[in-house]
Amino acid sequence: EIIQLLLEHKADVNAPGSDYGDALQIAIQTNDIEIVKILLSAGADVNVKRTGGVDCTALMTAASSPWADTTMIKLLLDHGADINAVGGLGGTALCAAAIGAENKIEVMRVLLAHGAYANMRGGPQARYVNPLHAAVTWKDLSGPPGYPEGVRLLVEHGAQIN
Repeated sequence: EIIQLLLEHKADVNAPGSDYGDALQIAIQTNDIEIVKILLSAGADVNVKRTGGVDCTALMTAASSPWADTTMIKLLLDHGADINAVGGLGGTALCAAAIGAENKIEVMRVLLAHGAYANMRGGPQARYVNPLHAAVTWKDLSGPPGYPEGVRLLVEHGAQIN
């Protein structure tokens, strides 16, 4: 209701925000798909990079979220998100999805099915060279390094192992 009120009074849906990004990225970080839909309908730009030195797009934010799910990813892709954009600590959306818990395998599948490049290298801020590097080296505090299912999926989609 508050978002609608602000938009009705001509709030700039793409106004830069804090280090957490603009309104769209904050809604993604809080996993509020209804607000994301409202903002997208109002013209939110899915490819604006978050400020504060993090330099990532809405799709990268969604893929790196602990609540990452295919519904949010598909919604952003349907609104023109650049699937192979480079930036941020994650490097790319696929790389960001390769970092993390097993629940992100479906997100990785959707990204690959929509044309994410398995060998895309991240930018200068990226913690990982590419998605395969992220999947091989990511470590859950409770287990050994690596994300076998993610590694397998990336190799099946042409990730170069050398």
